[in-house]
Amino acid sequence: MKTNAKRSFGLLLVAMMLLGGCAGGNNNSSSETSADTGNTSSSASQTAEQTPEERQTGAYDEPVTVRVAIPTNAALTFPDGDSYSENVWTRSLLEDRNIDVEVVWEAESGEQYDTKLNLAISSNDLPDILNLSSYSQFKKLNDAGKIQELTQYYEDYASDYIKTNISWDPQVLDWGTIDGKLMGIPQEGVNYQQVRMIWIREDWLEETGLPEPETIEDVINIAKAFRDADPENRLGLAFGKTVLGDGFCDMTGIANAMGAYPRVWLEDDDGSLIYGTIQPEFKEVLAVYADLYANGYIDQAFASLDGNAVAEQLTSNKIGVIIGNSWIAGWPLSTLYDTDQVNWLLYPVLPSENLDGPVKVQTLDPSGKMVAVREGYEHPELLFKWLNYSTAMTAEPETAQPRKFHSTATDAEEQFDFQMENPLYVYWNDPMLNFNSQPHVTAAIDNDDTSYLTTPHDESQYASTKRYFDKIEAGEPITGADWSAWRSWYGDDSAFGIMNGYFANDNYLVSKLAGYQTDTMVRQWGNLQTLEEQYIVEIISGIRPVDDFDEFVETWMAMGGEQIIQEVNEWYSSK
Repeated sequence: MKTNAKRSFGLLLVAMMLLGGCAGGNNNSSSETSADTGNTSSSASQTAEQTPEERQTGAYDEPVTVRVAIPTNAALTFPDGDSYSENVWTRSLLEDRNIDVEVVWEAESGEQYDTKLNLAISSNDLPDILNLSSYSQFKKLNDAGKIQELTQYYEDYASDYIKTNISWDPQVLDWGTIDGKLMGIPQEGVNYQQVRMIWIREDWLEETGLPEPETIEDVINIAKAFRDADPENRLGLAFGKTVLGDGFCDMTGIANAMGAYPRVWLEDDDGSLIYGTIQPEFKEVLAVYADLYANGYIDQAFASLDGNAVAEQLTSNKIGVIIGNSWIAGWPLSTLYDTDQVNWLLYPVLPSENLDGPVKVQTLDPSGKMVAVREGYEHPELLFKWLNYSTAMTAEPETAQPRKFHSTATDAEEQFDFQMENPLYVYWNDPMLNFNSQPHVTAAIDNDDTSYLTTPHDESQYASTKRYFDKIEAGEPITGADWSAWRSWYGDDSAFGIMNGYFANDNYLVSKLAGYQTDTMVRQWGNLQTLEEQYIVEIISGIRPVDDFDEFVETWMAMGGEQIIQEVNEWYSSK
């Protein structure tokens, strides 16, 4: 894939995250239309005769066909002659595992893919391996008896590496378990990297003479001071139209600092689940933002600003405080460093002076996407053999071949993301890979000793971070990419250093729902989120008073929220 430096660094940061994926196919449920070899009884017999290693990494005696459908990515480019059906993955799976991947149809990821897959489901023309876009889709297929139980296949065929990574978060297998049976595997776990932290321009903080912040109120006052120093050219705080959930310029960081958790399902004192956006704490957050708006500390046109527009404000030296995720070091802040050498100080989300208890930062929920196997497909174990192979080729230190299966070398003229060409784009990598690299990289640099580096990922991040220090010592110019690596990986006040601190101090808050959807949610959730955003924008903009939050809660409950709360708690009590 052709990239520039900004794109390359963004990919580097996310390359080893827990990734969702794509699988699928187009195959009638009757065995007459299947190109499988072997049968269920012979597979069971082979399983009994094989060692665990043979089951997990061995090739089939004869080619086994698996039919898949592909949710395509329009941004993905292939080497000449390659495609989703013919690439390094399809060739290698056949050569190394005797897995013959047949791509029967493709559709753009999102609505186009979902529409085509829903047609396949309604006509019972199912893929062998099902890439499912939502938990509700998964549950409906299970209720209709159209997917196979995977409990024993997971036990016998999933590699220890995958089992370790999946079981790291105890909720993961629960999501795919119905009535005590494992019916599917989530395509992703909780994303502990998509959490907020505070970014403050160092030069502007020095100009104000203010001390470093200790509370979220201090952060807000710093933002106000930045704007007051140059009201014609500056704003106080980055803020855009995606008021909840974009990780760049939303309300989530300040909300968490004040003990509010929008769009999170959390346990109440009595053990029941409550929805964070409708709790009284969030009303107080709206009051803070309404005040910021009324006094000009956030853009008066925030409701029309997308992420690119806010990024332009940042790179034009209009904003000095951001409460966002780690990836903004790679974009847009690296661009600002390239042009103006602006350094940003990083802090964890700091508590409100009125917060009762420790700060909790909310994580990004899994999407609810699942992977399952069509009922009647004669090789359900193939799902795990494929997952084992994908992970071994991209992530396991002893077997990984990153230049072949992950991406081309960074010095190549053309860049290709081979990992994304995999027709089963599901990777259960080590969820702590990035988090572990940060102290390893820091120790290696501090001690001038590369023995602290234990994985290829450590070595890659060390090389990019060490370049920053080497250039300083040599008196050479620092690029935005150099600065981004340093801010991401070196020290306790780096992005991953702060997130490691969240782990150490038990600051993470994970939604208890995490991808599950009730029947009413399937029908009404989009409307309820639109209602949320409408009231939030109108209250912040002064179109409505803050006290209209109570009206919002009443309307939300009447539009299906009350029924959803009941359904969610029925599901939660059953788990």
